[in-house]
Amino acid sequence: KVHSLEVVLNRRFADGLTGVFAFTANSVRENRVVEEYDREPTIWQGSNGGRPYRITASAAYELPFGTGRAFLNDGGVLAGIAGGWQLAGNYDYQPGSLLGDWTNLFFYGDLDDIAVDNPTRDRWFNVDAGFETNPARTPAGFQKRQFPFRVDGVRGQGLSFLNMSVTRSLRIGSNRTVQLRVDAQNVLNRQHWQNPNLNPTSTNFGKVTTVTQNYMRFITFGMRLNF
Repeated sequence: KVHSLEVVLNRRFADGLTGVFAFTANSVRENRVVEEYDREPTIWQGSNGGRPYRITASAAYELPFGTGRAFLNDGGVLAGIAGGWQLAGNYDYQPGSLLGDWTNLFFYGDLDDIAVDNPTRDRWFNVDAGFETNPARTPAGFQKRQFPFRVDGVRGQGLSFLNMSVTRSLRIGSNRTVQLRVDAQNVLNRQHWQNPNLNPTSTNFGKVTTVTQNYMRFITFGMRLNF
């Protein structure tokens, strides 16, 4: 079951500036079988394939310098240097997915104590909240479910990407221009990590040990001739 709200704000190109801001709120729940011997799904739960919200923003701005602009429009040397520049960028953010699926395990504490305010790679959640860590005391096969598949509020790392570009157009004739361009992907050089280990009997329980396959900061230089 999916409920979604989408809001988009769009600024049409004016005074050298254009931009789009989008916000999406989601509620995604799924019906699933709890016990191996159940004949049909018995519970509704939050889906780790649906994020509660996503923010997307993009903008482009032509700097107000040079011929036809607000400043340095006298056609001098400074106008030739400062004119024709454009900045653009886009940003995406969404919270991480719910951690899961948790295996069936014995837990003696309060589920609300599992989440932490500032997770780190060595302690993504509260491993001392009451998990049974002795392998000899874990549930046996077909043991009635004691622990939920997912815990509300206990999520993996959120997605956060900022990309930017700088372009400059130069006129080299009546009908010919050269565009110089620099693109920077993942400007903040943010590394994204896989979800932590969810096995209480593992020495890596609650730790993040693997990165995702996302790219690090990547800068591209380009030139285009229009004629």
